[in-house]
Amino acid sequence: MLSSHLTAPADGIDSDRIVNTAFLDDYHKCQICHSVLWKPVACKTCEKPYCKTCIDKWLNGKIEKTCPNRCKYEERNCSPLTSTLLAKLEISCIYKTDGCKQILLYDSLERHENQCDYQGKECFGCKQLYPKNFLRQHEQQCDMIKFFCYLCEEDIFQREFSQHLSACLRCRLETMRTEMVDMINKHDNNIKQRLKAAENSQIELNQHMKNLEKTISSTQKNTFYTQSAFWVLLILVIVLFFLGIVLFLSVHDMKDEVKKLSNNYGDMKDKVIKLSNNYDDMNAKCDQRNKLFFWQ
Repeated sequence: MLSSHLTAPADGIDSDRIVNTAFLDDYHKCQICHSVLWKPVACKTCEKPYCKTCIDKWLNGKIEKTCPNRCKYEERNCSPLTSTLLAKLEISCIYKTDGCKQILLYDSLERHENQCDYQGKECFGCKQLYPKNFLRQHEQQCDMIKFFCYLCEEDIFQREFSQHLSACLRCRLETMRTEMVDMINKHDNNIKQRLKAAENSQIELNQHMKNLEKTISSTQKNTFYTQSAFWVLLILVIVLFFLGIVLFLSVHDMKDEVKKLSNNYGDMKDKVIKLSNNYDDMNAKCDQRNKLFFWQ
């Protein structure tokens, strides 16, 4: 079921494709390809119509742009009469030999042939042409088509792909299993290392806690002794303060007495000497008592 055409031709239409040949005459034909005009344009000088593709090929590379009638060529649309005559033609599809039985008017021909199910398409495996509606069936069986294996990243012929895929899949699964085991072992070793590090950290933390408890206990004891010494010293200061006041008052009273005795010095000299001695003794005893109390 090979197709003879890959796409619809751009040049003129063969006369044998015209169904209603009664409407066909030489005025419908291109003077270059001698087929029925296809997408015609006209020479502005001589009014002769040509296929658009044919006249473009004719003028290509020429220095002087002249038509086949040797007129200076200037392109214009073909006459309305030409378009009307062409529109009446009934034409068989170019893919008739491939099975298409459609007969179309001139203006509908291009649209149909671009979409025709019998249009020739190239198999990307064997590179042969097949009708478009048969191509999928052919490609499902073509031995030259290759599929890409995403497991091994290689191109495999379609006829071998199922067998290859099974073998490749087992190989890939085994590879994945090995990789998974290695990954699990690495992960397990990593967990063990982290657990060991956590245990060591716990031991160090416990040791730090014990040292901290000892430090806190020692600090509490030192604080207690410091506070006790402070209160004892404060009490001693208070006691000494009051003793000083008492001694001051005593000395003040004794000085007043000495002044009174001094005023009566003339009459009571012996008594003053005795009192003075008593005063010195008492003063010495007070000093001794103060020193003794302080050191205690």
